[in-house]
Amino acid sequence: MKIRIGKGIVPLRRVPGDGECIDEGLYGMEAEILECRGRWIRIRMFYGYEGWIPKEDAVPLERCGGREEDWRMVKAAFADIKRRPNVQAETLLWVPRGSWLEVCGVCEDWLTVRLAGGTCGYVPGVCIQTVPAEALRETGKKYGKLQETELRQRLVETACSYFGAPYRWGGKTPLGIDCSGLAQMTYLLNGIIIYRDAKLAPGYPMRQIPRERKQPGDLLYFPGHVAVYLGNQRYLHATAAADRYCVTVNSLDPCEEDYRENLADSLTAVGSIF
Repeated sequence: MKIRIGKGIVPLRRVPGDGECIDEGLYGMEAEILECRGRWIRIRMFYGYEGWIPKEDAVPLERCGGREEDWRMVKAAFADIKRRPNVQAETLLWVPRGSWLEVCGVCEDWLTVRLAGGTCGYVPGVCIQTVPAEALRETGKKYGKLQETELRQRLVETACSYFGAPYRWGGKTPLGIDCSGLAQMTYLLNGIIIYRDAKLAPGYPMRQIPRERKQPGDLLYFPGHVAVYLGNQRYLHATAAADRYCVTVNSLDPCEEDYRENLADSLTAVGSIF
C-alpha cells in the first residue's frame, strides 16, 4: 500500500517505538507500507530507505488525490502554509525544505496547495520548486539535461544553503541534519536520488572515481562519514565534532587553518554522478 508522509517531519525509527532515528520522512513524500505491527508500520521511502513510523503519520495515497505532476518540492528552508494568501493569515502547517506539496492553483504571487484531507492553503510561490517532485522517480532522468558545469554549481549552492544547520543524527532538514542527510538532500533537491547512508551502494548513480579527478559537487567518503566537495581542497559536511556540531567547511590542505587531519588521512573514496 502506498502512502504519503502526513506531518512536517516524521522520524523513521530503526525498530518500532521511540528508539534510534535513522532517517526523516518529510511532508508529502511517498512511501510503501511493508509491514504492520500494532500502531507502527514499516515503510520503504521512494528513495529505497526503510524504517518504522506511527500509523497516524501516514496518509493513504488515494486520500491525497491530484495528479503526480502537480506535486512540487519546497526549496525554502521552511514554508508556512497559510489559510489565506496573506502573510498575516493563520498558519495551517509549516513544512521544511524537501517536503512535497500538491499545487492546485495560482493566486497572484501565491500558490494554492491541497493538504491531506482536502484542506487548501497558500504558500508564496518563491518557496516552491517549479519542477514536479515526481521527476525524482527515475533518479533525475526527467529533471532536465543541465550542463555539467551548471549542475555542479547548483549542487554546491544547495549544499551551502544548509551551512550552520545543527547536527542531528538521522536528520535532513535545516532544523538538524547529519552527514548523509546533507549529501542526500543536496542531490535530491536537484532531482537526483543517491543512497541515504555514508557509503557507495549499487543501484544508485553515484560511482567511485579516482581521487585526483574530484570536482565541485562530488562526494568525499570517509569511514562512516560523507562530505560534499566544494573545490580548492575544501568540503562541506555535517559534523558532530564538539567544537562545531553543525554543517561547516573544512579543508584537505594541511596548510589551511581549518584542515582536519583525521578526515584527510582517512579519505576512502570519491563519488561522482558525472
